[in-house]
Amino acid sequence: MKSYDITYIDPWTNREVRHLDVPQTQLKDIDGETWFTGYNKPIEVITATLVSIERDEAKHAYFNTYGTASE
Repeated sequence: MKSYDITYIDPWTNREVRHLDVPQTQLKDIDGETWFTGYNKPIEVITATLVSIERDEAKHAYFNTYGTASE
């Protein structure tokens, strides 16, 4: 599944926020603009950068080797 690093303006704090590894299912195209649907209401995305396959594979290899912090 594709994932993206996104940046948007938080409507509650009016600050720029960056989320890493957002699944494609939480992004929606409305009238040619990308919207993040991870909260109660859609938020317009400023930038969305596709996560590279190499970075995704490296992340999985790390967690397969060392596990996660909660293990």
